Amino acid sequence: MKRWIDQSLRQKLTILMILSTIFPILLLGIYSFYISLQGNRQNIDQTGNDILNQMEASLKYQLQDIERTSIFLIGLQEIQAYANSTSPTGQQQSVVLSILTNLVSSKDHIFDISLYTKGSPDVISTSSLYSSDLSNHLDISSVNKKVWSNPYAVVNYAGEHRIITFARPLRSINNYETLGWISISVNEQQLIDSLLHFRLDGKQGDMYILNEHNIIIAASQKDRLTEAMGHYYPLLVKDAREKAEFHKGVNRYSYEGTRHVMLYSPNFYEQWSIIGMYPHDIYRAESSSILKFAIITVVISIMITGFLILFTVRHITNPLRLLTRLLSKINPDEPMPVYHSRSNDEIGELAKSYSRLSKHIEQLKKKVVRIEVRKKEADMRALQSQINPHFLYNTLSSVQWIALMENQSKIADMIGALSDFLRFSLNKGNEFCKIEHEIEHVKNYVTIQNIRYPDKFDVDYIVNADVTNHYMLKLLLQPLVENAMIHGIQKLTGKGSITVCIEQKGNLIHYMVLDNGVGMSAERLEFVQQMLQSSMQDESSDEVYGLRNVNERLILHYGPDSRLHIKSSANQGTQIYFTTPIIGDKP
Repeated sequence: MKRWIDQSLRQKLTILMILSTIFPILLLGIYSFYISLQGNRQNIDQTGNDILNQMEASLKYQLQDIERTSIFLIGLQEIQAYANSTSPTGQQQSVVLSILTNLVSSKDHIFDISLYTKGSPDVISTSSLYSSDLSNHLDISSVNKKVWSNPYAVVNYAGEHRIITFARPLRSINNYETLGWISISVNEQQLIDSLLHFRLDGKQGDMYILNEHNIIIAASQKDRLTEAMGHYYPLLVKDAREKAEFHKGVNRYSYEGTRHVMLYSPNFYEQWSIIGMYPHDIYRAESSSILKFAIITVVISIMITGFLILFTVRHITNPLRLLTRLLSKINPDEPMPVYHSRSNDEIGELAKSYSRLSKHIEQLKKKVVRIEVRKKEADMRALQSQINPHFLYNTLSSVQWIALMENQSKIADMIGALSDFLRFSLNKGNEFCKIEHEIEHVKNYVTIQNIRYPDKFDVDYIVNADVTNHYMLKLLLQPLVENAMIHGIQKLTGKGSITVCIEQKGNLIHYMVLDNGVGMSAERLEFVQQMLQSSMQDESSDEVYGLRNVNERLILHYGPDSRLHIKSSANQGTQIYFTTPIIGDKP
């Protein structure tokens, strides 16, 4: 990481500026999230208090209306007359039932109104019940004050219902004598629905209505009806008479790792209580929304800031990068590139200095080139004065003539071959020659070596006649034949053979030099191949100097596909080959 930063001024500036801006943005985002979270909690608490007030008002209205309805019925003349009669007539029953039915139909929260009298065994009721468990929960005949029953089951034509019954004595308005009883029933589901309508989170959460004994008389979870609230929430109710320390409104309830948000309204009516239990995740859900918004805001801010930083840094460092690139790619053989700056700041002054320096360096390069050219011309003239090719050729011809006059044919042949060998090597400075001339050059070399080492080796030539007039880079085959003779044949006991093969395949000419010499071991072959690929030269590579020179010239003139390939095994000989494209005319 440190190395990556140290490599570029742009990277340093970018990292520094990004770090100096990201941390303040992150701190601002965290602070904003914290403030928003606190505000969200306050909003939820305020919403919970408002919802709780609405629940109280709705539920209290229904319960108090039931009480007022019972008082209203007691005061009706028709009800008093019916209750005072020891043998009420059918007309009286019809009038009373009509009054009760009208009341039930006008009040959605009332399920049933029933009238019990001491003077008649008949019960006037607005509902036709198939069965009722009221007698198991409340003895009407023993009621001497207003009382509410626990939930119990009834069955009518619409099915089973859970209802709660309010009962009170029916007393005479004249002497306060008990004439009977009035019961008004409300559907437990109706009560709980009126609370669920105002539920805090809309979908989740459980609602409960508790009586003065902390018994659940209405609940969203029906399996908990008539159970003690303390059984499910121990910290809420310690026993049947003592409540835990929770205030009216929004509370946090935690027990054995479970956390809830609780809406609590104690004693809102006749020591009844309203309790709403919601998962604590409602805070988390709102917090997640705030967190997502904060993250998106921070990310967008970072992206915008990063874009501005990158734009600014690029604007500042681009001229420097261009100068660096120009300086790093300077070719000594070419003029230094010109850089034109349009700014007058420090970077502009640096660019102008670079331009002045480049002009000065170009002048110095031209001066150095002129000096070097003059030196080389002087050296060439000195060399030419020492070695005159014509003088050398004439001298060798004279020596050859003297050898012939003395009947020294081998010396004459050797000097003639040497003269032709040197004449081809110089070749008036030309790099390319015909393939047939290259073969003649090899033959001149072989002639000289046969005189030096008589009966040591034979050379065979397998050359396709169609390729002899094509051109090739000169002095490629002779070093290979020399390498085969010196490192392969001379170390061989007895006489060896060398074969030179040249043939055309498609658009390529294949050259191969084979010998049946001592060959090379696998380790030696690997060393030679490594030396051919190496650009370093040391003492251990002198013996492969000729091969490497040929290989470098092939790659330089024909490309890497024309490099030398070597196959060899110990005591099996050596095979060296390469390919070149066809050159029909002199290049």
